[in-house]
Amino acid sequence: MGIRLNGLLEKINTTTFAFQEKFIVFAAVENDKPILIKQSLDTKQEEVLSVPTLDEKDHIMYMASNPKNEKEIVIATMNGDIFMTKNNGESWTRIASKGKINFNKRHAEACLFA
Repeated sequence: MGIRLNGLLEKINTTTFAFQEKFIVFAAVENDKPILIKQSLDTKQEEVLSVPTLDEKDHIMYMASNPKNEKEIVIATMNGDIFMTKNNGESWTRIASKGKINFNKRHAEACLFA
């Protein structure tokens, strides 16, 4: 499956996307590696966001964004790992590993959108 946004992107394999007020964030697979791209809906300018370290052949299958703070994004992978960033991908917190929730006070607080 591929996506073409206003002719600016080459055809790439996308796995999921999330709309924000002024952006679209989408996960894709490029050279067998997961990537996250944030594109302005107005200017079409793109920013590549960092991706947490994933197992080989694991890819992002679901994504959600906090509508009150677009820097907060949650991703879930094919292997059942879940990560959250509160700073547009600069750092990631692992919330679940292989489908098991890492439930402690620190992680529970990290899971809450501000």
